[in-house]
Parts: sequence; C-alpha cells; structure tokens
Amino acid sequence: RHDDNPDNPLLRDSSAEMRGWLMKKTAFFKRWNSRYFVLSAAGELSWSTSTAADPKGRLDLVRPDVDVQVLQVQLNTPGVPPFGLTINRRDSHSVTEIVVATDTVESRNRWMRAILEVRDRSRRLHRPPPTSAQPLIA
Repeated sequence: RHDDNPDNPLLRDSSAEMRGWLMKKTAFFKRWNSRYFVLSAAGELSWSTSTAADPKGRLDLVRPDVDVQVLQVQLNTPGVPPFGLTINRRDSHSVTEIVVATDTVESRNRWMRAILEVRDRSRRLHRPPPTSAQPLIA
C-alpha cells in the first residue's frame, strides 16, 4: 500500500503515536479488511480504507469515563495474519470491541504498548486532585 498523499490529515498528523496497516474484523459480517490505523497522541484510534481516505471509524481511548482493555489473541483464520489484538472500550453507555491482526508478534506488541501507553498517560492526566480525605503522597 503506497497511497501516501501528503495532503491527507492522517499523514500530516505529526502527533501520531503510531500508524500502519492492520487487518480489522468487521462488526456485523465478521469479515476481515485491511485498514490504515492511526493512534494519535491525544488518544484517538482511527482507521480508514487508505492513507488518503477519511477515517471510517474512530475510537476515543482516553475520556475519563472510558475503560480500555487490550488483549493479545492468536488467530487461526485462513488468509488472516495470526497475531491479533482485541481492543475493548467500555463507557457508561456502551461497549465497543475491535479485533485487529498483524503479521508479526513484534508489530502486535508495538501496537499494544502504544495503546496502553496512551491510555495510561491519559489516566494520569485525568486523575482527580486529592481531596482532604486523601493524604498527599510525596
């Protein structure tokens, strides 16, 4: 995939933590499609059909009311890379699950670390200030 249009906002975003091609399992028909993913430093995971296309989907990973879990899965589906991740996002209204796959365990681990680092950084930033009932720890 070499459709790297420099005018594409996904490519111009220098604040992206990570970007690249992954296989994504569709929600309704359970088919696998190649998607270009961008994880922004601001905590948004978005995907599109090409590097030049507008995002087909977005997932906010860092709102204070959001819980994000990332699990490694081993896939055994013909034509699909074996190294998968399940990204579960839960808020007070809904649960969203995204399943993606990549060709190497190293790539899977990089994506997992990047998502968890963005999530954890956000949790530290959104942590409520201590109240008088919570002692300050130096």
